[in-house]
Amino acid sequence: MLQIKTYPTVEAMRHLNEVRGKFVQISWKGEPWLLFASKDQHSFHNQILAHFMSEQHLPYHWQSPEILNFEQPELAILGGGKFQVDWSSKQLILSGESMVYGRFQEQALRASLQHVGMPWAGLTIEIR
Repeated sequence: MLQIKTYPTVEAMRHLNEVRGKFVQISWKGEPWLLFASKDQHSFHNQILAHFMSEQHLPYHWQSPEILNFEQPELAILGGGKFQVDWSSKQLILSGESMVYGRFQEQALRASLQHVGMPWAGLTIEIR
């Protein structure tokens, strides 16, 4: 089942009418994950990934401010993009791609999001 992590938490984002940011789609330990971060939390896809890896106590290092290095055979980066969530109109828009990780894999993404439960299940999902 799809796991979702948000930075900041969904509860912290719910007080805003609209949230924009970036997301990274990964597979970790054979499970699909989406990592969302508001533009105020992280500016780059690799920063989102580093945040997640820190929380999971996975080793990594920054080769430069742009390059995140790690060796985790159970972690695969599938892609990334931008998101916009509008709580009042109950809409989630996923678009674009990561310059480093490429475009997210949209095949099963819509169905997966609708089956993870609230608040995601209550949103109309648009993929551009």
